[in-house]
Amino acid sequence: MMKNFISLSGVFLLFLGLLGGLGGVDLFQFWVFLELNLAGFVVYACVEDSFKLKGGVFEYFLIQSFYSTFALMILLHFPLMYPMSYSVMVCTLMIKLGVAPFHGWLLSLFPQFSWECIFMLSVTQKVLPLYGVSVLRSYLGLSMSNVISMGVILSVVVSVSFSLSERMLGKLMGFSSLFNQGWLLSSTRDLSILMFFLALYGLSLGIFVLWSKSNNLKVVSMGGSSGSAAVAGGLFLGLSSLAGLPPFGLFFCKAHVLELLISEEFFVGVFLALSSISMLLMYSRVFMSEILGGWKVSGYNGQGVGLSILVLSLVFSCFMFI
Repeated sequence: MMKNFISLSGVFLLFLGLLGGLGGVDLFQFWVFLELNLAGFVVYACVEDSFKLKGGVFEYFLIQSFYSTFALMILLHFPLMYPMSYSVMVCTLMIKLGVAPFHGWLLSLFPQFSWECIFMLSVTQKVLPLYGVSVLRSYLGLSMSNVISMGVILSVVVSVSFSLSERMLGKLMGFSSLFNQGWLLSSTRDLSILMFFLALYGLSLGIFVLWSKSNNLKVVSMGGSSGSAAVAGGLFLGLSSLAGLPPFGLFFCKAHVLELLISEEFFVGVFLALSSISMLLMYSRVFMSEILGGWKVSGYNGQGVGLSILVLSLVFSCFMFI
């Protein structure tokens, strides 16, 4: 009973931080609610994850707190550092997000967390930093905009490159999160597109997480070795939908982001489009042999209904876009 109460308290703090940060009127208020959001996640993760995994929560808290303190120092000296303060604050928010090349510490934590915490790391913990980058972007010069674009390119390159040799589901989820983070950073040019992207990404990832839990998949299990064609097919479709496989909802959302990029940063837009194709080919390489071989030998193995529900749920997300 007490465990459930503390978990709900953590979730309440997390969403209170989100709502307060999105409705904040100044940078200091935004910082306060950013820390409240962090506190809510740490409380939830400490209660929900087993004792042996709490080291990852502690590491996440220490690193986030360090950069939060740095952000507070910027705010306290804001008049003296103006207008450089906006650029430094955006850099700090990008590091808190784990944008490449500052991604290693965050990706190492994904295999240590539960599916629920992976969802929070990938969605709820990104909302306020991305919102801050989007709001402050109008105050930045061309050089800082180029820095953001470089972070986008590096994040996508790292995620696609390292996913080629990775099989652990937790790590694959981490690289998928980093990959979509590049897209999200690109969409910070338009706040409405960013918020809709986050909502649709959260819906698609939430559907995939629920399906993974219903099939008792572990974040430390290896992709492409489940022994079931239906499970392998679900993993392929779930991860591919996050990469932008049509006709799932994120495909249409990413097409909208590409339309925005082509008119402003043509090279970045083309690069992101090609990277999505590379990500889909990589997932095919990991899962397709097991899908085709398993269905040929044993059919659906009794798990076809769950796979059908996953597909229908992901397809339904496209109606949210419409």
